[in-house]
Amino acid sequence: MKTIRIFISSPGDVADERDRARQVVEQLRRRYAGQFNLKAVLWEDLPLQADMSFQQGIDMVLSKERGIDIAIFILWSRLGSPIGAVIRKPDGSSYRSGTEREFDLILAARRQGGVDSPKILVYTRQDEASFDESLRGKPTEEKTLLVEQKRLVESFIQEEFHDANTKTNVRAYHSFDYPVTFSHRLRVHLQEVLDPLAGDFVGDPVWDIAKKGSPFRGLEAFEFHHNAVFFGREDEVLEVRRALQRKAREGCAFVLISGTSGSGKSSLARAGVLPTIVEYEVDSSVLGWRYAVCTPSQLGSDLCAGLARLLCSEKPEKVLPELRIAGDSVDVLGRGLNTASQATVEQSIRPALIRAAQGKPGSVRLCLLVDQLEEIFTDKRLSDDERERFITALESLARSGGVWVLATARSDFYQHCQRLPALMRMKEGHGQVDLLPPTTDGLYRLIAQPALLASLIFETRDGASLANRILNDAAAHPELLPLLSYLLRELFEQRTNAGVLTFAAYEQLGGVEGALAKRAETAFSSLSDAAQRELGNVLRALVNVSGDEEESVVRQRIAWETFPAGKPARMLVDRFVAERFLVTDVDSGGKGTVAVAHESLLRVWNRAAQWILDNREFLRVRARVAARMKEGSRLLEGDPLLELVRFHLATTPNGFTPELRGFIEDSVRTVEQAKQRRERVRNNVVIVLVALTLAAIAASIVAIAQKHHAEEQRQEAERQKSRADAEKQEALKTLSQSDFLQAEQLIAANRQDEAITYLLQSLSANPENDAALTRLATCLTEYSWEVPTLVLKHDDKVISVQFSPDGKRIVTASWDGTARVWD
Repeated sequence: MKTIRIFISSPGDVADERDRARQVVEQLRRRYAGQFNLKAVLWEDLPLQADMSFQQGIDMVLSKERGIDIAIFILWSRLGSPIGAVIRKPDGSSYRSGTEREFDLILAARRQGGVDSPKILVYTRQDEASFDESLRGKPTEEKTLLVEQKRLVESFIQEEFHDANTKTNVRAYHSFDYPVTFSHRLRVHLQEVLDPLAGDFVGDPVWDIAKKGSPFRGLEAFEFHHNAVFFGREDEVLEVRRALQRKAREGCAFVLISGTSGSGKSSLARAGVLPTIVEYEVDSSVLGWRYAVCTPSQLGSDLCAGLARLLCSEKPEKVLPELRIAGDSVDVLGRGLNTASQATVEQSIRPALIRAAQGKPGSVRLCLLVDQLEEIFTDKRLSDDERERFITALESLARSGGVWVLATARSDFYQHCQRLPALMRMKEGHGQVDLLPPTTDGLYRLIAQPALLASLIFETRDGASLANRILNDAAAHPELLPLLSYLLRELFEQRTNAGVLTFAAYEQLGGVEGALAKRAETAFSSLSDAAQRELGNVLRALVNVSGDEEESVVRQRIAWETFPAGKPARMLVDRFVAERFLVTDVDSGGKGTVAVAHESLLRVWNRAAQWILDNREFLRVRARVAARMKEGSRLLEGDPLLELVRFHLATTPNGFTPELRGFIEDSVRTVEQAKQRRERVRNNVVIVLVALTLAAIAASIVAIAQKHHAEEQRQEAERQKSRADAEKQEALKTLSQSDFLQAEQLIAANRQDEAITYLLQSLSANPENDAALTRLATCLTEYSWEVPTLVLKHDDKVISVQFSPDGKRIVTASWDGTARVWD
């Protein structure tokens, strides 16, 4: 296979652009796989010999017949290092730098090879602000040298690319402002140069459909082994990789990819960044890479223990089985990551990476991808402490020097991420990359390139390709990336025998926006009535809400055995798994989980979207109850959540897990028992009040009879009555105090219900007994007697009201902790 050699010439001030140029070439290799090989040629990679200078060695490479096919020159503020008097221009004058010498050699090769070879691309950085900043704080002499170098660059551009007499351009060059702009332009320009060389695809396809299946993934994320057909995110791969490189140099190799649901975070990390690191981040000190991929839900309820199992695994991917030095190594590693992560990494993981090198100089490194990091917030089984321990373990790995940690998270969960100090420490500086929708150019590569590598053909109608039709429809809605991916997968499934993706299939599917919803509805309609009726139960199990306001709809993994074989719900699940709307990881023993393939299904399929809208209140209540159960905070009487959850439990009993149902039922039972205790106290109070009322009535009757009987001796009776009243008051005070003391003893014995009876008797005998009033208010507050609110002078609700036996006074008790007597 032919190799196209691409020479990259650049002084030291554009090291960033130089590295980006190398990585662009590496990424473009996949585009032309099977047609020709691309090789970046940089002086540091050349086998230069000690019997010649650097420039002489480079001259040999550049002077070889057809040695270089494409030459890239990158300039900014320096023209390069002097090369001395050994090498001179044809006119005998000296070269100002090695860059000028290399440009002359390439031009000479171009003249010898004709107009087509080698291709020459020149880029100059126009960034005066950054240059001025680079001068800040430097000594005057150094500033002078830097300014002089910049003048040399400007002189070189004027002399080589402009005609001094006509003031016109005689050669083309490209300007850019920042390194990221340069890498994008270089990729576009190289593709324009290389595509004609590629021509029509010849030979076996790079992606063998018979062995590897579809080059399009539908709703599922691209995985590591799909790197060959993962396109459209080349700039983002480069950005994340460079961010990891920089963070590694700073001592904390961690980067968080943040983006909206459906932006392609998982595919970027799994099929873009991870394979690029494993393949290309190798030098004299790094022998090779191991990698591991997980989501928090796959690690289980003990995240650190699950991480230990992953790191020690050998299947399906070899991670670090060298960690298994004893039978209990996995358990010991899990406990260590939970309790002393830094020491565990130093004493276990770093030595294992060295052992993995098998005595060779250098070391093996590990790249760990924690995908869908937001699951640590949506899993209600996890406490804040467990989340912090897991993130602390990741921080220890990222700071170890031997492990790079990459994570992805939905941007609507970022406020949760901010509550984890270790996570915020790790992403300081350049530790976060915000993923935006792909560019139009990126969308086209995503559509066309996998098809090309799999020998698929887009149908042409009236001179227009179906690929361009799809691009135009998708470019209007770049946020619909999962729908585009699903559409391409369905077009592949409906391809002709000749591998043609047709307009007819595209229109029948409903285009980019309609394909997923239409297919889901067709699959649903094909089910039996019994299976269709189970849609609500299946969605209750697979869908949850999260976020501070429970507004974010999220998928959740549940046990496969939740849906027993042969049942209508299982029939629905099986059909949706077959349609790839649901994904599973079930093993041969029938154990595993099932989840919605992507949240986009829940947004675009009208049945699912309407169900979520109708059941959002239920989902919110369930999420709040799960949070309370995790906190160990029981639902109490008067809590609005208790009444809501009792309603939903009665109307939707299958919507709660057995654990949640047990928690709810325990809370309800506790509240009912408290109510029964209060009811007994109320009954006792009623009996006492009735008895007191009857006694008062009897006393009144006797008094009236005595009054008529003693009319003739009125004066004497009045004197006797006065004496009797005084004695009665003293007796009542004595009785009141006796009842009060009895109540105090009962309270000390924790028998408040009986104590209330004595306190009421005490106040009936003597309403002026302030001690009894205060004690009664305390007891009534504790037992929460509830009566309609009265407009009286309390600071809070009145919770109890009683009349005195003579009907002249009212005693009230309030939630504000006071009792008052009213006329």
